Amino acid sequence: MIRKDLAFFFAALFFPAACGGASPTALCDRVCDCTGCSDSERDDCVDTLDDAQRRAENAGCGDAYDDYLSCIDGELTCLDGKVDADGCESEAEAVADCGGGIVGGVGNACEAAANRIIAKFDSCGIDTSGSSGGGGAECSAALGAQAQCLADCVEATSCATLQGTDQAGLQEYSSCVAAC
Repeated sequence: MIRKDLAFFFAALFFPAACGGASPTALCDRVCDCTGCSDSERDDCVDTLDDAQRRAENAGCGDAYDDYLSCIDGELTCLDGKVDADGCESEAEAVADCGGGIVGGVGNACEAAANRIIAKFDSCGIDTSGSSGGGGAECSAALGAQAQCLADCVEATSCATLQGTDQAGLQEYSSCVAAC
């Protein structure tokens, strides 16, 4: 089983390999150098990225994926044994829009949304152990859009509201979720 930091990396990034850019092997090596993953986890990473590139090309999204990968390659840093690659949201959106719900790498827009929610909870100190991004359910474009809307609501909500200590923010959060 992939450890949480490696799984978070995959889920947060959803990126493929691109011709002329960083190779799956090079990117996975960087991740594993940071997180200390096993050889089999590294191999899984490379296989996942290779598969994602094929899916992107088949969906006609190769250019969007290349742009996203270039961004991720430039943003990828290691902080205290955890991978950080923030700053590529617009490129990720372009990939999601192009792929009709398929967001390259390990999943789809539903998984990306679930992992955005997990990341917010983690930043608020809310235990998400045992959580995963999306669970492999079929993700239509409509469901992916709804999931992204819900993730937007969570990200816009204060930690105090999510932790249940700010009841005043609960109404705004509930209204946001209801609008999705």
